[in-house]
Amino acid sequence: MVSNAPSSLPLPQMEDMKGKIRVFCRIRPILGFEQDKGQQFALNLPDDLTVTHSWKDEKKQREYNFDQVRTLSMANQSLGVIT
Repeated sequence: MVSNAPSSLPLPQMEDMKGKIRVFCRIRPILGFEQDKGQQFALNLPDDLTVTHSWKDEKKQREYNFDQVRTLSMANQSLGVIT
C-alpha cells in the first residue's frame, strides 16, 4: 500500500493537509438580569489561549485550552472565520 503523504512532513504541515479541528471560545458579557441577581464575571484569562475558573471548594482552578479565546472586548465583526 502506498501513502500519498510523505512521512517526512512536519506535524503542522501534515495537519494542514488532512484538516485540523480548531476549537474557539467566545466569552459573552454578563447580561443585565444576571447582574441584577448579583452574579459576577468569574472567568480568568491568563493568556490568549486559556480560560480558568474556580469550582466549588477546589483549591486549584479548572483550566481549559483553546485555539483562540475571543474576549469581551472583541467586536462581533472581528469574529469571522479564522483559517
